[in-house]
Amino acid sequence: MSRRAVLVGGAGLALTCGLGLGWQQALAGVYETAVGEQRRFVLDDNTRIMLDTNTRVRFTASNSRRLLTLASGRVDVEIARDVRPFVIEAGDRSVVAQSGRLDLRRDDDVVLITAIQGSAQVQSVDARVELSAGHRIAMEPGRRDNLDRPEIDDLLAWQSGRLAFRDETVAQAVAEMNRYSRRELVVADPRAANLRLSGVYRVGDPEAFARSLEVLLPVEITAAPDMIRITATR
Repeated sequence: MSRRAVLVGGAGLALTCGLGLGWQQALAGVYETAVGEQRRFVLDDNTRIMLDTNTRVRFTASNSRRLLTLASGRVDVEIARDVRPFVIEAGDRSVVAQSGRLDLRRDDDVVLITAIQGSAQVQSVDARVELSAGHRIAMEPGRRDNLDRPEIDDLLAWQSGRLAFRDETVAQAVAEMNRYSRRELVVADPRAANLRLSGVYRVGDPEAFARSLEVLLPVEITAAPDMIRITATR
């Protein structure tokens, strides 16, 4: 297999949210992003991938299969048609497809897989699930696998440097926003953490996000160079 990696789209495109899309070379089939980066690549089999912030994957191929290993983070995979099956490994789970498009996320041992187009077979040690287009499976050790149908536009908002929240707690939203910046948002008390919000927010600017919360919710923020505190006002 060649170790060449080609970026999809324009080189050096800077999004206003602070994420960068630039030319990259894979080292030994490894593709990765730092905190606050998103990058697109074309693999050697013409499969297209987009890596979210702080993501690491490795791609290898043989005469019998293509293998993408998701070590951490999130990746969108548009699988090129090929006689060889395309296998994605994430911890002790694996996904097998011939073609189609998948969104995969791995946070430690928690794995979420969504079939955007086409279908895939999700396998574990003791189970096998057929995942059809529009469906998502959430898998976590010690819990029963959960199948649902997410709002796809919201699910894919990260690819345009945004996150969509629908009646989620401030604590949940802050945890997602913190994935994109080293300047940490800190929810200082349970009252603020349990407030709920909806909306679409650009990532990479935690202070702008916090200021918007200050307008919409009964909270106040205290900004420091390395962190931003969010506290309930009543």
